[in-house]
Parts: sequence; C-alpha cells; structure tokens
Amino acid sequence: MKRTRKSKDDPAVILQMLIDRCTLDSMKFLLLDGEAKMAEEKKVEFPLKLLQSHLTTEVGHSILAAHGDDDSLLHQVCYHPNVTLDVVRWLVELYPEALRHQTSYGWVPLHRACINDHISLEIVEYMINRYPEALRLQWRGKTPLACAIYCYGHRMLRDDIVTSILGKDPGCVGVRIGEGGEESTVVHLVCKQSKIPLNVVKKMVQIWPGSLHEREDGRLPLHNLFYHGRYKGDTCTELLDFLLKSYPQSASVSTVPNNHIFNESALPLHMACRRGESLDIIKMLGNAYPEAFNSIDNDGMYPLHHYCLSGKVDLPTMVYIVEKFPVALERHNHFGFLPASYAIRASLEIVRFMIERAPATAQDTDLFHSAAKDSSDDVLRYLLQHFPEGAKSRQMSGETILHSCVKCNHRHKRERLLFLMDLYPEAIKMKDEKGNLPLHVAAKYSYSQTNSIQLLLSRFPFGTKVQNSEGRLPLHLVFDLSYSSHELEKFLLDIEKQLLSANPGGVKQLDDSGRLPLHFACKNIKSVENVQYLVQQYPSSIHVVSPKHGLPIHEASKSRDENTSILVYLYGLSNETVYTYVAGIGTPLHCASREGGDEVFQLLLTMVLRGKEVEQGLFLHALFRDHDLQDKNVVAKRILGDFHAHILQRDSRGAAPLHAAVASDVGRETIERLIELDGEAGTLSFPSESRSSSSDSLSSCDNLVFSSSSLSLQSAPERQLKCAAYSLRPQAG
Repeated sequence: MKRTRKSKDDPAVILQMLIDRCTLDSMKFLLLDGEAKMAEEKKVEFPLKLLQSHLTTEVGHSILAAHGDDDSLLHQVCYHPNVTLDVVRWLVELYPEALRHQTSYGWVPLHRACINDHISLEIVEYMINRYPEALRLQWRGKTPLACAIYCYGHRMLRDDIVTSILGKDPGCVGVRIGEGGEESTVVHLVCKQSKIPLNVVKKMVQIWPGSLHEREDGRLPLHNLFYHGRYKGDTCTELLDFLLKSYPQSASVSTVPNNHIFNESALPLHMACRRGESLDIIKMLGNAYPEAFNSIDNDGMYPLHHYCLSGKVDLPTMVYIVEKFPVALERHNHFGFLPASYAIRASLEIVRFMIERAPATAQDTDLFHSAAKDSSDDVLRYLLQHFPEGAKSRQMSGETILHSCVKCNHRHKRERLLFLMDLYPEAIKMKDEKGNLPLHVAAKYSYSQTNSIQLLLSRFPFGTKVQNSEGRLPLHLVFDLSYSSHELEKFLLDIEKQLLSANPGGVKQLDDSGRLPLHFACKNIKSVENVQYLVQQYPSSIHVVSPKHGLPIHEASKSRDENTSILVYLYGLSNETVYTYVAGIGTPLHCASREGGDEVFQLLLTMVLRGKEVEQGLFLHALFRDHDLQDKNVVAKRILGDFHAHILQRDSRGAAPLHAAVASDVGRETIERLIELDGEAGTLSFPSESRSSSSDSLSSCDNLVFSSSSLSLQSAPERQLKCAAYSLRPQAG
C-alpha cells in the first residue's frame, strides 16, 4: 500500500519533533518562541499556527494532541529515555490537565513514567505529588505500582519507584488488578518476577496480609512462585520461606481447575517438582505439607511424575521424593505412564535406581517404547539386557519398539536400529494396527530417514510391496506429508529412488481411494523433480483418475503454495487434462477455486479460458461466455471473493461481467453478488451494435433498474435481464 507523506502541519509530525528534542530549551523554542525566531534560527521548518503561546487552549490542545495510541505529548515525553524533570515540570505547569489525560486504554502519563527504565525517581515523585489519585487508576488492568513491578524482557526493576509508591500510598497494594474478568493482586505479580527484592515483597504482604489468600486464575501467590519459575537459587528459597511462614496452609491448597492443563488442581509441590526445583525447595514444601507426596492432580500425576518430567532430575532429590512415597513408582497417571517412562531421558544412574526400587516397572510396555525413542544408548541397552522380553513388547496401537525407534531423531539412530533388529529380527516384519511396517513409518517420517530406509530395505526388501490397511505402500507415504520444505525435499528424491529400485511396480500401485504415489506427490510437495521421476517410471500415470480425487493435476490444483512448477509441468505433458471433469470434484479449475492458492487459481484460469478476453484480463467475461465449463458458480465465487478488480472491467463493447453472467447459466446467487459489487452495471445501456433486431423484446427491458443495496433484481428480474442481454450471448460455432 502506498504511503502518503504527512504534512508539516500535521500535529503528529509536530509532536514527533518535540519528542525527538526532549529538552527544556527545545520545548520552549518549539512551543512558545514563534515563527520569527524559527525562521531566524532555521533549525526546523514548519508553521506554528497550531501552537500559539498567547492562547492557552491552543497550547493545551498541542500537549493533548493524539499521537500513536492516542498518547498525549506528556505521555510520550514520560517514556522518552532522556526526559528531565524541568521538561515535565514545564509542560505540567503550562497545562496541568495533561496529568489527568487518559488514553482509550485508561492510562495516564504516570503509567508511562513507571515503565520507563531510565526515568528519574524525582520525576515520578513530582507527578505523584501533583496528581496522587493516579496511583489508583488502571491501564490494561495495571496500576502505576503494577507497571513499576512488571519486568518484561530486559526491563530493569525500579525498586526505588516501587518503594516510593508504597510510601506515598500504601493502600494501592490492595487495588485489584487484571483485565478480562481475571482479577489479581500486585503480590501475585511480584511472585511471577525474578527481580523483586525480598524486602519489597515483605512490605507489600505486611500492608495487605490477606493478599496471600487471594487467587489469580485459580492460583495463590505461592503457586505463582513455581508456575512461572523465574526465581532461582537463594532468592527463591528466601521468598518461599517467607511465604510459608506468612501463610503455612498455602502448601496444602490446590489450584482451582481452569482451562490450563499443567496446573489443574495442583499443589505447590506438584509445580515445584515440574520445574525441577532444588532439593531444599522440595524439602521445605514437603515439610510444610507431607501429604503432598501422595497427592495427585487432575491428570493423576504424583509429584514424582512431575519431577521426572522436568528434565532436571538429580539422584539426591529423586531419592528423597521416592522415600516419601515409594508406591508412586508403580502408579500410572491418567495417560497410562509410570514415572520411569518420563525419567527415561535421565542418566543411567537414575533409571537403574527406579527399576531396582520397583522391579515391576520393567514389565511396563511404554517404558521400552519411551527408551527406544528418547533414552541414551546405555539406558536402552541396560533395559534390554536385563529385561530382553521388552524387545517384543507392543503398544495398544500394535507398534513394536522398532516402530518407535524409527520415529526418533537420535544421533546414533543407525546403531540403535541395528541393535534392535539383531535383538529381535522378526520386528521388521510386524505391522501395527493400521497395517504399517517399520518401513512404512520410516517413509511417513521421511525427514533425515535416508539411512534408516536403506537399512530397513537391506533387511526386508519385500516391505516395499506391503500395503497398509489403506492400501498404501511406503512409496505413497513418502509423499503423504503434512508440511513440506526445500530441506525436506532434498531427501525425498533419494528415498523415492531407493523404494522404486526395490519395487519398480510400486509406481503403478493404487491405494484404496484409487490414488497413485503421483497423486500424493502432486498435492503435497513443491519440487518438480520428484514428480518428474515418478512420471518417467510410469508415463500414463498423469491420466489415472481416482474416483474421489481425480487426476494428479486435480491434486496439484489444490496447492496453497505459490509455486506452480508442478502444475505447469503436468499441463505441458497433456493440456487436455485441465478440462477433465470428475463427478463430485469438477475440473482442476474447480479444485483450485475451492482450495488452491491465488497463483495456482489464476494460472488455471488462463489455461482453461482462452481467447482475446483472457489476453485482456477479462476473466469474468470469458468465464460466463464459456460453453464447455460446468459449475461456473464455483469459479465465479472465488473470483468475486478474492479478485475484485475483475468485477468492474468492461469489454470492448462496454459490457460488464454482469451482462455476460445473465446471458449464461450461472445461478441467481452469483448474479446478485455481481450487482452488490458492481451496482453501476445494472444501469448501463447495452451497446447499440449488440442489440437484438427484435426491438419489442428489448424495449420492455430498457428501463430495468438494479438495486445494489437490496441485492436483488427489480421488475421481474432474471427473466427480463436475460432477455435484454440475449444479444451478448457468444454465437454458436
């Protein structure tokens, strides 16, 4: 979109110049000294008619002029990194009401000052003294105190400002903050941060002890300490000690169920374990509420489950948690997992400890599948050497641990696959509940799987001929992608060649929906080289029709990507395929109308609609006058929705798309949409050279009026308009 240059009279331009020169001298110079001095100094060139020093209203208007998110000049100045007290004082004395000016979000200049890392304390105190009521006002649910506390990104905490505000108005601690129906307190807020000094927290709690009992989104301040997990080391320990001493019962309080998954009905100990907190923290919470170790949250998770999930497991803390409630080692959560399944990424020392304390966990199927995907080599070897039957374990989905291993991205994946296949050779021939061999899974998860597929083929080449429950070969699944990228497709051609080398006939194999591997490739990938290789192996494949999906070119027409190389390639092989109509699907143009990207759709329009009108870009005219294309409404809907420029075009005779539409077999909905978007077309006179010789039939339609607001045709609409437009029909032959 073309940008328009702002006038020098624009208040926003003037304000920006004032802000950029945020010193007292420049403020006075720009606001008060007038045009004469400005012309003399020749520093800035813009008129000051808006800013006359002798008109208080004009000066006030300048200070309050909207800028950005309707900030006033004082808002902007208070957020400037180089602002000084003399500038703020001078603006406030010039127009005191500026301190009270609220934006549409409800913030006053003091809010801006409190989120400025560089502002001096004396400026904030000056503004508070001049307008103390501002301390109780909220901006997006935050008071100035909350703004000073809220440390996002690299913002520094201004604890001097926080301390000053608490000294001037201690009661502002009790002002509830929050928006969108979720109330909170500043004590909840400080427990989210990692830069709040303990003395500041203590002072707030002393002012309002009841804040420790309040909930924010179902959580107490103690929950927030671990929900966000930003406090570390001694600071976290000291703050936890203070919170527990101030409200000991909080260790036994669960969060109120809400829309979050992680913290539904969770105790502080659950949250601390999930964050992988230190042994000291775990002990403090455990001593405050010992029953927490045998408590579960809404997901059936014990603290031990959460700790194993944290990824920060150490042996002393693990031993302590297990000793408090050993039975948790053998308890499944609601997802069916034991704690050991979550700890599988930990060291061998941790896993061995858990298995030795609860040998029954080694009978758990998910333990071995988790190890095949996520554990280190020494953990996997330890489990299978001590429990070799685990190599034969199968999940509810029928997957073997070889299936699970194929899905992983382990750096020693080849060695791991060899180890598993040597340990249990029959696994390579086993199918899951969907009929997939490990080779199918490797093809489906084809990113960086070249070596894996090569290894699986060397052990079981017949796998390339095995169809799954949907009738698909591994070759189909190579191209059955949910996403694609240039990096991924670099691997696909090599994988494709490996699979076809082992099973050349796979390129002709139809799945249960009647699709070839070529259909999947045309729909899901961007690289034309992969498609070319498939077509070279089976040239007739471009004419194979799937009852539910059409030709390969139908699938290519559904691409949302702007890369049209595959479509151009298929069209070059057989241009008749773009006219192929399949019941329930239509032509490739219909597929593009419903699902394709703009580039794909426009390219197909030029392929299907031919003649001078297309060359001139009159796609709607050409569409409505095309005799052969069925279901024009589908295509017209896409053009009318996304390509408005075509709607107002006129052909060489002055006819609008509307005239061509009513002379064709399009539906009433399309005609009414044309009238809505191009109401003028209904009032246009038809070109004299195109009128029918039957003047009587036309004269009854000459005064036909269209209403773009009613979205309908007046005066026996469709019948009369078709009569009037009869002469615009393309001549047969």
